[in-house]
Amino acid sequence: MGGDNLFFNGIDLSPYFRIKDIRGRGLIQRYVNGIPVAGMEGEHFGSINTPQKYLEIDVRITGEDLRKTIDELNSILATNAPVPIIFPDEPEMTYWGIVETSSESGEKFHLKWHDTTIIIRRSDPFKYGPERTRNPISDTTTISNRGTAEADPIIEVEAKESITYAMVQNQNDLIQLGEETYPKYTMVGRPYDVEEKPFEKYQRVYYSNASDLVGWTTASNSDIDGGIVTGNIVTRGGRFVADSYGEGSNWHGPAIKTSIERPIRDFRLSAFVGFLNESEANMVGRLEIYLLDINGNAIAKMALKDTSAARAAVFAEMRAGDRNNNDMIISGFPTRETGWNNFSGQLRISREWDDRMEENVWSAYVALVDTSTGRHHGRRIVSEWRDGGRYTNNVAQIVIHMGTVGTHNPIHANSGVSSVILQEIVQEPEGVPYIAHAGDIITFDSKKEDVFINGEPRNDLLDFGSDFIQLAKGENLLVFHPSSFRSRSVKYREKFR
Repeated sequence: MGGDNLFFNGIDLSPYFRIKDIRGRGLIQRYVNGIPVAGMEGEHFGSINTPQKYLEIDVRITGEDLRKTIDELNSILATNAPVPIIFPDEPEMTYWGIVETSSESGEKFHLKWHDTTIIIRRSDPFKYGPERTRNPISDTTTISNRGTAEADPIIEVEAKESITYAMVQNQNDLIQLGEETYPKYTMVGRPYDVEEKPFEKYQRVYYSNASDLVGWTTASNSDIDGGIVTGNIVTRGGRFVADSYGEGSNWHGPAIKTSIERPIRDFRLSAFVGFLNESEANMVGRLEIYLLDINGNAIAKMALKDTSAARAAVFAEMRAGDRNNNDMIISGFPTRETGWNNFSGQLRISREWDDRMEENVWSAYVALVDTSTGRHHGRRIVSEWRDGGRYTNNVAQIVIHMGTVGTHNPIHANSGVSSVILQEIVQEPEGVPYIAHAGDIITFDSKKEDVFINGEPRNDLLDFGSDFIQLAKGENLLVFHPSSFRSRSVKYREKFR
């Protein structure tokens, strides 16, 4: 890379302008905060903050059609978030910024050039080297950080067996507590001692990967929320999908039902579903999964719906109780009303009895899943909702239903349920629960200060004394616990002031 090849958000801007000058890449700027004391000469030293920085790029825009060139450039520069910026004289370094304004200094339209200064705000005042990856690495390994500031690593481990905790410690990233200094660590879960035993808190009682309909029968009208059961559900493409919806003036569509081996009280129901509602106009549909007791009374429901024929907008319902006597734990759209359109992700609802309070504790979870990375996003979560002891019937049956209204177009034919798993929640007051099993991926992301297990954020499992570790300048000795990892990797970008 050379000459005027400035890359902005991955786009080479050399066809649009020639760089005349660049400012804002010089020596550091810092805010030094002092603590004044009455009667004292001077002050106590307080702290140091690194403020945002600005890049100022003087350019000459040229083009046969100058106005069109400027319009195209405006379109490229008008991003909604900071983007990567790479300068021709630092091809290995990446700055992050967003265009805030510009300052015009002259134009000769008849000569087809326009001089201006592009002003870029850098909320992140650091620049970054290329991403480095260390893999494979052992339980104890040394990582070298050749940057001029601490780096934020992304550390990933794969469990080779069931584990109750996962921890990584950096012996060179120190924290001071009182007069002592200690190495930082990041840990989820907790180890167990000789007087404790590990246990499986979530024990599977039913699972289907939608490969066949063995054990499923046609459900009844009384098993769903209004409307009639008509049409058929089949297995296609690794999903339970609606092959036909039948006919009806109100809600109608197919529903199937299966029973579990024995009724259970405390449960967690999870499903991976697709709800594709944008391919055609006038689409109206619902995808629902119910839990019933032995008499067919609804105990809980997970649902995605698009009930508007005028616009595509998916909302979720996560419910405790039946159609007439219930509480909605989650009900509504995501932050952006259309954010769950063409939904592909996970639904989950759980109930666990609290002996001390004599009531159930419920949780509900809705999340899109990026199938290329496994990361969950667009989430709605309620981690603790208490029912006052109202919904206590044991779970005995599972119902899957897909429906539409009247003659409206149903959701896309590939919509459906890819997997459904029902687990019994086991309580062991003297035990330590497993947090991961063989093949599970645990990710410690120090940049975002998040922990993921198989792509799902699990900061709720962080140990109270945890800090997200950084890579100090120079050598860093990382120590992993326990030894029950099939693989370990560290990704990081060296950071420069």
